[in-house]
Amino acid sequence: RGEIWWYDFTVRGERFRGSTGARLKEDALTIEKREHRKALVGGLHQSLTLEEATDLWFQAKGADKKSAKTTALRIEIMLRHMGRNVLVGEIGARHITAAINARRVEPILRGKNRVESKAYPSNSTVNRDMIDSTLRPILNYARRNLEATVKEIPWSDLRLSEPRERVRFFSDEEIAAWEANRPVWHRPLMHFILRYGVRLKEAFFPLSAMHGDDIYTRDRKNGPQVITLIPEDAAEMRARA
Repeated sequence: RGEIWWYDFTVRGERFRGSTGARLKEDALTIEKREHRKALVGGLHQSLTLEEATDLWFQAKGADKKSAKTTALRIEIMLRHMGRNVLVGEIGARHITAAINARRVEPILRGKNRVESKAYPSNSTVNRDMIDSTLRPILNYARRNLEATVKEIPWSDLRLSEPRERVRFFSDEEIAAWEANRPVWHRPLMHFILRYGVRLKEAFFPLSAMHGDDIYTRDRKNGPQVITLIPEDAAEMRARA
């Protein structure tokens, strides 16, 4: 799976499978023979590690999503602090708390050379890295789909506090002051953003994105964003097109 070889064999009707952790086939075959020998003499305890559960969850639930690359980066961070070989059934609140605390004091890496900065991840970033995008869905998947025994974990107690989003409303005077200091050719763009609440990149689109009075902006995670123009804006947009 990816660059890592896995073993999968049956001994006396019982199936044994898991990651060898090896990238070379020669090493993987050696590890497989060792595990097979253990199974023959009854010394191989079949347990699911966090890395094994993570690989299965990602292939089933995360690999095909647009956010796959970001999720994969978060998984690497989570596994680094939780430990790849920890058994799923042994993961509890104390273990997760220690991993979260370790992540909080890990400097942010920046630049092409990934140099440590003096900044540290925000509480929101730590929550996404360690809980929301990784551990919680992985452990839920292991319990429901992989027949693993998972401890009851108080996620709401473990999540770090996040500041509430502040919604900023601008007055007509503020907007008028902005427009007065904008070039004339910027004003229609600003008008479009303020009226329809699109993101900056979504305010730029090809003519092929126009379908009647509707505009299909770039895809978001849950599908394309469709904006229906009010009649006066639709007429102006058609004239511009």
